[in-house]
Amino acid sequence: MANGRCRMHGGKSTGPRTPEGLERSKKANWKHGDYSAESIALRRYISRLRRESQDIIENVISG
Repeated sequence: MANGRCRMHGGKSTGPRTPEGLERSKKANWKHGDYSAESIALRRYISRLRRESQDIIENVISG
């Protein structure tokens, strides 16, 4: 084809170029968010609270 693209398949994608398109592209494969920075931080916070709670309970029981 004159424009360098196959009329049936279109050739290679140039990818998103606008800020909106780039944002959509980032979120296109988002499945559950279990490994997002926010989820990881929340799990670490909960783990820390659990450990501290166990320490408090052990101190109350033993002393």
